Amino acid sequence: MLRHSGVKPHECIVCKKCFTQKASLRVHSLSHTQEKPFECFICGKFFLTKSNLKKHNRSNKPRKIHKCNVCSYMTLYTTSLQKHLLKHTGEKPYQCTICKIRFTTKSNLKTHLITHTGLKPYHCDTCGKSFRQKSHLQAHSLTHKPRKQHKCSFCQFVTFKASTFRCHMFTHTGERPFQCGICGKSFTTKGNLKQHSIVHIKSIS
Repeated sequence: MLRHSGVKPHECIVCKKCFTQKASLRVHSLSHTQEKPFECFICGKFFLTKSNLKKHNRSNKPRKIHKCNVCSYMTLYTTSLQKHLLKHTGEKPYQCTICKIRFTTKSNLKTHLITHTGLKPYHCDTCGKSFRQKSHLQAHSLTHKPRKQHKCSFCQFVTFKASTFRCHMFTHTGERPFQCGICGKSFTTKGNLKQHSIVHIKSIS
């Protein structure tokens, strides 16, 4: 009835846009967080809406799950399992040809090789300082940005982390935006959804 009456009682607390249905507000809210809460437990891809996930699931064929024989790690990809097993064996197959130091992954070896060249290819656009690693530049860039405080309009809660603030707001709104595409169960955090998805992975293994 609300759809025909023009009444829109559900207001977005971020941009004040109103909706006739709570479900529409929930989907809209994700545009502010850039979250894609609906995860395919087969391939790990994320989707903005449940209908998009269902459409994707229809195109998925059952695949073999590869399990680690040492711990509870599971993956759909043999290459991921091979990399994981290196943690247990201690094997480091990638060796630096200059100093002979060994690494577990090719990416770690590539990062290390830069130290021998003396190059610092990652430059800060703000102050011009250079870094050998991209992660070091990213950490440095934060020093130029003023930290924004996120204050709850319902209680005294304050945080500098946007993700923590979003999770806190769910305690007031009662929202559980991270929904399992298999059984429909909803969660307040992406981490809880991932943990829940293991139940479905085990059921088809």
